[in-house]
Amino acid sequence: MAIVHTVRERCRGCYACVRNCPAKAIGVREGLAEVIKERCISCGTCVQVCMAKAKQVDSDMGLVWQLLGQYPSVIAVLSAPFPAALPEVRPRQLVTALKKLGFSEVMEDSFGAELVCAEYARLLRKNDSRSYLSSTCPVIVGYIERYYPQLLGNLAPIVSPMTAMGRVIKRQYNPQAKVVFIGPCVAKKAEARDEKVAGWVDAVMTFAELKEMLTAKGITPESEVEGEFSGRGDC
Repeated sequence: MAIVHTVRERCRGCYACVRNCPAKAIGVREGLAEVIKERCISCGTCVQVCMAKAKQVDSDMGLVWQLLGQYPSVIAVLSAPFPAALPEVRPRQLVTALKKLGFSEVMEDSFGAELVCAEYARLLRKNDSRSYLSSTCPVIVGYIERYYPQLLGNLAPIVSPMTAMGRVIKRQYNPQAKVVFIGPCVAKKAEARDEKVAGWVDAVMTFAELKEMLTAKGITPESEVEGEFSGRGDC
């Protein structure tokens, strides 16, 4: 499911997105470049190369504000690279900032990665003569589904760490919780909406969106005291 759209008023017809799209998923209509949703793999390349900022990623910030306002248990799941996105903030300071934002608990997706790694090991032991393509990257999965369907049988039938964490939280930890994943990859938004895994993660934000929400509330993470992660995400 494509999560990138064109703000037509901003498009200058430079066609940088057309030239750089790895999936040839940008078409031209009335002189303006628009995403062909059926071909888009949600990689975000067009967003990066569009100097006019005409290519925009669908935002879940409104949904996250709604979840935080309506539900008592909203768990933030941080993608493992968060220290690189917020190098000036210590991990537990970020926990405090997220809880001040309204999240009830904060976890990392590292436990989900442990589960996924164990499942890959089991799969390879069971079928040691086969070759598999990793299925943890939604961009790669989307690319194979659309352009190399003959390789679908080589995709490992294993979910990503993000989805694994959503399943653990909602099946075992707290079935009433809402789960918000926070990471660097815009394609995770498309993954969360994919009908094959939809429902395990309720919203996905990028680190840039998180920073915007913190700024909106006047929260400065690097000035906060250090809080505690929850569950196996503790570090």
